[in-house]
Amino acid sequence: MDIKTVSQEKTVFVIGAPRSGTTWLGKIFDSNPDVLYRHEPDTLIPNDHIPRVVRDEALGELAEDAEAYLDAMVSGRFLKSSGTLPIFRKSFRSLPMHFAYSAVTMGLRITHKASGDVRRMRRVLVPDFVDPAYADKVTVVIKSILSRGQANMFCRARPGMRIILILRDPFGQVASMMRGVSLGKFDAEVPLTDCLDTPHAQRYGLTRALFKRLNPVEQYAWHWALLNEKAIDDLSDNPNATVVRYRDLVHDPDAVTKTLFNFTGLDWNAQTERFIRVSSTSNLPDSYYQVYKNSVDSLNKWRRQLTIDQQRQIVSTLSDTVAWQRYPELHGVPD
Repeated sequence: MDIKTVSQEKTVFVIGAPRSGTTWLGKIFDSNPDVLYRHEPDTLIPNDHIPRVVRDEALGELAEDAEAYLDAMVSGRFLKSSGTLPIFRKSFRSLPMHFAYSAVTMGLRITHKASGDVRRMRRVLVPDFVDPAYADKVTVVIKSILSRGQANMFCRARPGMRIILILRDPFGQVASMMRGVSLGKFDAEVPLTDCLDTPHAQRYGLTRALFKRLNPVEQYAWHWALLNEKAIDDLSDNPNATVVRYRDLVHDPDAVTKTLFNFTGLDWNAQTERFIRVSSTSNLPDSYYQVYKNSVDSLNKWRRQLTIDQQRQIVSTLSDTVAWQRYPELHGVPD
């Protein structure tokens, strides 16, 4: 059977900025045998009724759209969303079902690579292969890089849903985003001006005219601060939401993952332990979207990618922001 809906308590929403560690954290959750993982389904389910940044006064009128959108993401079994590698064994799939799922997924991925029609193939549907007898064990984990500005809306739509916001330090975030743009890894440059729709931009007196006069490093730094601060504020009173720093996940992935699994009602298991060990200590050649890497080296790569002047620009931009206070150990940068 295919999963179309699950209870709020069996839904986990992992949100963060692009290049903040969401993919690795998402695959760590996917390594849990009880998890059905949805990788960025919102990139394939456009909804013109929901703005990228939702103001509190619009929450009432967006309630119905938010409910429908979450249901669409839960059931969004697109190749891009459901067919990410590696493929893990699941408690809700028998061994024959696991082999069938793997064969279908890999066959579609090969076709996807050969077809040249990437956009169309991303939307091909992959069967979930969930045994109906074990459907009640399934926890759906949705990973999104578009939802920081909408956290208040999703909190209200599913108050029992677990939400995890992952933060990457601003140096690593800015360096990785700038590298991605230079490599042409994004369909288009990230719409940085969406951060100006937050009340936090008004708090810091940042107008569109001022923003346009800033250099790219400063714009990316503001984008990091404003959208993360909005998400943090939106989640602050929600007992079913938590914030995790990417650097803490890197430095002690087992402990942080155990805490997050406990928070979401999932069990620690050997498959996850093995995936964390292999994915965080890999010596594979560097690849922009690779989840297998030396995570400590990746964490500190910005020190080689950003000039001292760029590091100073980030510190100068963020020095008075609330988000920057979450990184006291970096306040001496550049040294």
